[in-house]
Amino acid sequence: SNANLVMVTSTREGEGKTFNLAFSLAAERDHSVILIDADPAKSSVAQYLQLKVELGLIDLLQDDTLAPEDALLATSIEGLSILPAGRHHALSAELFASDRMGALLRAVCVGAPHGIVILDAPPVLVTSEPSALARHVDQTVLVVEADRTNRVGDHRGSEPDRHLPAHRTG
Repeated sequence: SNANLVMVTSTREGEGKTFNLAFSLAAERDHSVILIDADPAKSSVAQYLQLKVELGLIDLLQDDTLAPEDALLATSIEGLSILPAGRHHALSAELFASDRMGALLRAVCVGAPHGIVILDAPPVLVTSEPSALARHVDQTVLVVEADRTNRVGDHRGSEPDRHLPAHRTG
């Protein structure tokens, strides 16, 4: 069980979900936060923080000789570290559903026993990646923007939480 691992997703792009949460939690003195960018198609966390990225999550999933520490980046924000997404991969949903992903997340959580690990996932109505990632987490936060996201999801009338496994909190 990865009780300190939380996946954050939204219904659509641009709902501004994860960085503010990670920053706020890191600002609390008793929390360290590892923010994992799990959106390789629209990776923005490291760029936003102006960090130089050499390796990322996709690299760790493709090369089992690499460890999380090889790609983890310190930030100028005390208590906040980033695991960038890495380069885009056509089969990222399959990589995220893999046993290797589960092992990688367990290793990150073990390395941060008193911290919080936040998995920044792409929007649930845009790709299957959040559903693939959800099998590895105990908690999922689904962010919706007030006055922008209608009750039933997007224009196709899809309910966003239908795309996630049933074990959710909140």
